Amino acid sequence: MEETLFKGRVRGFTLIELLITISMVMILLTIVAPSFTNLVNSNKQRTARDLLISALNTAQQQALSKNISVYLCPTSNGSSCSTWANSTGWLVYEDRDRGDDLDAPGEIIINQTRGDIRRITNTTELIKFNPTGHTSGAIGTFTLCGHSTNQSGSQITISQTGTIESAVGGGC
Repeated sequence: MEETLFKGRVRGFTLIELLITISMVMILLTIVAPSFTNLVNSNKQRTARDLLISALNTAQQQALSKNISVYLCPTSNGSSCSTWANSTGWLVYEDRDRGDDLDAPGEIIINQTRGDIRRITNTTELIKFNPTGHTSGAIGTFTLCGHSTNQSGSQITISQTGTIESAVGGGC
C-alpha cells in the first residue's frame, strides 16, 4: 500500500506563478515610476512656492505690526543676503537701525533654504515692506523652478500695494 503524503488539496503558488506575478509588478512599476517622480517634484515646487508666499506675508505683517521696514532677500548660506542667481533660499529680516541692510543674525525672522529648488529668479534682489505694509522701490515677479526640466515654474507677483499673487506657468 502506498501512503500519500498530503491528504486533500495542496495550496500555494508554483514557482512559475510567482515569477509571472513578479514580472507583472515590475512592468507596472516601470510605467508608474516616472509619473510618480513628476508628482513628487511638482509637490516640492508647490511647497517652495507656498513657503515663499508665507515668508512674504510674514514680512508684510511684521512691518505693519512692529512699525519698521522688513526685507526679503535671497540667500545661499542662510545668514547673509546674496543674489537670486546663486541662491536657493531667502531671508526675511527686520531693519531695526533703518540702514536697509542685515546687520545682525538677531534681525532674521525667517531663514529658508530650499535644496529642492533648482532656480529662483526675481527682477529685484531686495523686497522691502514699509511700516504701512506697502512695498517700496522696484518690485517684481518671482519664478521658482524645480529640478525637473519638463516642469513649468511657479510665479509669484508682488504689487506696489503689497498684494501677493501666484500663478503656475512661469518659464524655466
